[in-house]
Amino acid sequence: MPRHRPALLLAALAAALLVVPATTGTAATRTPTAPKIKTRNAKVQIDVRGYLEIRRLHDTTSDCFPGESWTQVNRYDYATGGFRNINLKRVTGEGFDPVVTSTPSAPAGTAKVEGKILGYRTTNYCTGTKAEVKPEPTCAPVRRGRTRISLLETTPSSSTDDDELTPLSSGNRLQVAVFMTGSGLDDPDCVGGGPESLTGDALPTSIATTAIAPGNTTALPAGITTLKLFGIRRGQTIRRTAIVTGPCTRAEVDVVTGAGGSPSPARLNADGDCQVAGKLSYTIRPRPVKK
Repeated sequence: MPRHRPALLLAALAAALLVVPATTGTAATRTPTAPKIKTRNAKVQIDVRGYLEIRRLHDTTSDCFPGESWTQVNRYDYATGGFRNINLKRVTGEGFDPVVTSTPSAPAGTAKVEGKILGYRTTNYCTGTKAEVKPEPTCAPVRRGRTRISLLETTPSSSTDDDELTPLSSGNRLQVAVFMTGSGLDDPDCVGGGPESLTGDALPTSIATTAIAPGNTTALPAGITTLKLFGIRRGQTIRRTAIVTGPCTRAEVDVVTGAGGSPSPARLNADGDCQVAGKLSYTIRPRPVKK
């Protein structure tokens, strides 16, 4: 009988080795590996200045009937008054698209919104009893506040952004958002507004408005992508200008490199005509390293 023990031990060991891989494989499926998350930070500074002006004509004048005519002008001016700090974070991982978040800059610089009436006149020139005409509209004083800036990630980029990058590798497009703080509410007699739609380089979430109820916000395309911004190097600067022009029914946005020109509203000819003119210029650079 003792001669058979080595054979029995070898058989038992072989059976144990066959069982171990199966048990190990089952345990591995029960504890999936967590996806790898990568975070990349960008500490930059941004200097922004710009304006948006909307002119709208009201004209019900007539040779023999009472009527009024005036041009309502609403204007929004803003400037950070120098470079302001912004922190951005880009999170990537398996199973989801990259996500970019931005902290807004602290309130700084200047911002103001103004509404006014130009060229008011009335007509009621026929003989006999004359009907009363409406009094001239009044506007609130200039509203003043400060400016905050944020960078927002939007839709996937097109081949028109960052010509040195391919559309597949350039990341999502960015836009510059301008917020006016500490200004209060506008007067309803002369409240401004914005274009009904924006075309051209405008993004689906672009905004251009002169109204400050409850708060003024303008968000226009930055003309760069997330990877362009996160790839900015020490000593490098990025300068872009978004120019807004055209009728309020369909204003156009054009993003150019550098300072760009200053558009003026087109001529108003008939009652209800409305024209937009504005620009948002910015410069971005890496935040200086503290010594």
